[in-house]
Amino acid sequence: MTRKLISSLPPLSNRLSGAPSAKPPTSDPPPDEPVDSLGALQSFVDPSELSVVFQPIVSFQDRELYAYEALVRCSVPEYRSPPVLFDRAVDTGCTGRLGRMIREIGVPFGSGMPLFVNIHPRELSEGWLIRPDDPVFGHDDDVFLEITESVPLSHSDQCRGVLKEVCTRGGVFLVVDDLGAGYSNLKHIVDLEPAIVKLDRALIAGIDQNARQCELVSAVVEL
Repeated sequence: MTRKLISSLPPLSNRLSGAPSAKPPTSDPPPDEPVDSLGALQSFVDPSELSVVFQPIVSFQDRELYAYEALVRCSVPEYRSPPVLFDRAVDTGCTGRLGRMIREIGVPFGSGMPLFVNIHPRELSEGWLIRPDDPVFGHDDDVFLEITESVPLSHSDQCRGVLKEVCTRGGVFLVVDDLGAGYSNLKHIVDLEPAIVKLDRALIAGIDQNARQCELVSAVVEL
């Protein structure tokens, strides 16, 4: 892929206009799913309380719209923060189900443009993402799967295998999100070979006044 410098703009709205309520996946869960993930998810949030907003991503080179990033929103006050929402999903064993539900809401509304979708590493071991009926495989443009910031990739060999399988199906690419924050580090680039790396804000804030910081970011961009 051609190297591009991209930047995110504020989301278009607090809620995707005209979006339907989220519905449980119509397909059965993976055969090795250890718990009733739909029941676990509904124990703390109703699907109708989930929505998706789209954040524009622009190219620095030509100032043109490059893609949209689909971001989950929850109307339940306790889970308005996506990390908190996913932490609860991890605790109750329904991370894969939640991720699938978010993709079912967001991917159809991103038609006609490349789409960035956040993936929690726990999803990679739950069998949902590799299903051929996952919405990412039916999108009419490129899909970029972002490994969610600040979460370690446990069982890294298995996770790399899942990501490789998904990304070799065509039109799906891997993104390392917020390089330099949390568990996102240079080892991710070596191990995962992402198509795109998104730098953490801490790496670029004040870069025009720090020569060494500029050299570091330049080296990362040239990888």
